[in-house]
Amino acid sequence: MPPDLLRRWPLLVALAILGFGVPLSLGARASLPPPVYFLHDQQHYREMATPGAARRVAPYSWRLLPSAIVRATGLPAGTGFHALTLTALALIPPAIAIMMAAAGISAGTALMAGAIAAFAPAVAGYLSWDFIRPDGLSLLLIVLAASAAMRGRPVVFAAAMAALSVTKETWVIAAAFALVWSRAYARSFWKSALAGTLLALAAAVAVRLAIPSAEPYSWAANARDLYWPLDPRTVSRRLLLATTGTWTVLTPLAAFALARHAGEPRAWTVGLCVTIATAQILVAIDTQRLVAAALPFILLACAWELDRLDPTPRAAVAGALAAAQIPWLLSYARIWTPPLRGIEIVLLAAAAAAAILARRQRSLTM
Repeated sequence: MPPDLLRRWPLLVALAILGFGVPLSLGARASLPPPVYFLHDQQHYREMATPGAARRVAPYSWRLLPSAIVRATGLPAGTGFHALTLTALALIPPAIAIMMAAAGISAGTALMAGAIAAFAPAVAGYLSWDFIRPDGLSLLLIVLAASAAMRGRPVVFAAAMAALSVTKETWVIAAAFALVWSRAYARSFWKSALAGTLLALAAAVAVRLAIPSAEPYSWAANARDLYWPLDPRTVSRRLLLATTGTWTVLTPLAAFALARHAGEPRAWTVGLCVTIATAQILVAIDTQRLVAAALPFILLACAWELDRLDPTPRAAVAGALAAAQIPWLLSYARIWTPPLRGIEIVLLAAAAAAAILARRQRSLTM
């Protein structure tokens, strides 16, 4: 752990408590959808976590680790998944703070980024009630893999990638980050990044070969069912959900940061990870939950700009960003349904304007 953060370990503990308490309190107040909602993805994970009741249906049957952990606890599947997801959500904020510090972000800003992550609507809000999912563990492993790559920890990176490859297909995001980042900023780690990526690929392929699906599965068929015939309204709505619907008030700041650093390897790296995460909407309908796999990289872009501010205004901006997420947080937690679509459109326009402004500023300083 970076020394500056090690000295502030009580704040990391506070982040973990915040990461645990927010979804726990939200989940207790959530208005759950009809029971039929939970008879799809969740039912497959539940069956895999129940001894003697594992029906092999792809892609769920390839996501072994979360159900295996729940099964090992001996708890009922629902209880075990709730505990696993809450544990992952508790660890994500301090893990993000450590990742930020590894990327060269100041300790104060790193801790602020962790606090913002604790209020992420598509993570803490969505998973507070829909917790029979691999997404919480997947996001934690993405953060651990990215942090290990930046800190030059090959064993930790390989272990995180191997675990991620049997948790969800999001191992590709962590692999892309490690390969591009190490090539640009840590050439000595590039071979380790490649080895960890090949290990994850081998594990993912082995699982698919060893566990044949009881039903045919095709990404192309899923995409066709979702988007064909092409409906402009559906496409535009999904793209809105994948941007301001997921990142809410972080969108303009992230857009400004990425545009200001366009041409730099770090901007390309973050942009690539966000693009891969967003591409998941081609094969599934839960847009915000899927795109949220890029949360650590969106926060990294935001942290670049926060770090440019003096401590007092930086704390004020970070606090405002965390608080401004609350309407979406309550919406995704199914506690309150404010009219957010118009605000999301305004935020998207603000993001476009911020990107244009950043490019102009960059051109003036070059």
